[in-house]
Amino acid sequence: NSGSVYVYDRDNKGTDDPIDDVWAQVAKLIPSDVQRNDEFGNSVAIDGTDASGYTAAIMGGGSAYIFQSPDGHTWTQQNKLTPDGGVFSGSQTGSAIAISGDTIVIGSSGDDTLGRNAGAAYVFQGSSGDWSEPSSQTLQGTGIKKGHGFGNSVSISGNTIAVASAPAAYVFELNGSTGTWEEHAHLTRSDGNNLGRAVAVSGDTI
Repeated sequence: NSGSVYVYDRDNKGTDDPIDDVWAQVAKLIPSDVQRNDEFGNSVAIDGTDASGYTAAIMGGGSAYIFQSPDGHTWTQQNKLTPDGGVFSGSQTGSAIAISGDTIVIGSSGDDTLGRNAGAAYVFQGSSGDWSEPSSQTLQGTGIKKGHGFGNSVSISGNTIAVASAPAAYVFELNGSTGTWEEHAHLTRSDGNNLGRAVAVSGDTI
């Protein structure tokens, strides 16, 4: 159960019809320090283009591993992200992770800082594709408490981050002046019931 991640690339065979496309495995990713039961690959995210290169963020063993590729074929491990003093603590399926450009968001729904399994989310910021010394910020929604599992699911689109918890979804926006993420909205159902444990954001829609 140490885990690995497989990368596939699409070849359009020189035609404009997607039906002719062929997907082929081009890489197998394994971190340098993987250990038994790490379950590397229990959550994955990728961003990039052929022009700018690709960055993959992959969970395993309570850490997030950063792999980069200039072309989608040749991949190199760049860094290993962990919260200060510990590991990311998620559900049985692993911590949630999302990436957009130079920003990676990691959900740690088992974090006990605000109570057992209250949860937290971590934002790591690279610099123009450089992940050697990323800055970081911890997010914890207003009113989060024991059992809420804040960070069960995370999503990012541009300057907006959405984080799921058992009772609600939280929206964070990037303050361009300070460079920090600030809680902007707390979304709940009109009937008072819990929203659930999954979230996605694209532009102005969550």
